[in-house]
Amino acid sequence: MRDDIDKTRRFMIKAWAKREAQVNMMIESTAGMVGDLRGIMGQAMPEIGTIDEPPMLDGRAT
Repeated sequence: MRDDIDKTRRFMIKAWAKREAQVNMMIESTAGMVGDLRGIMGQAMPEIGTIDEPPMLDGRAT
């Protein structure tokens, strides 16, 4: 039973790390794309609140 728990834990840690890397890559790509569009469009680019504002300034999600 202990071996099964350890195997499951290792699998979940590996899967979690893979998903976290994918999410981080997506966030970085999206932020880069927004930056590129801002460079092209200038002030015509509308603000995107979730990218333009820091997410946790006072402990609350924005």
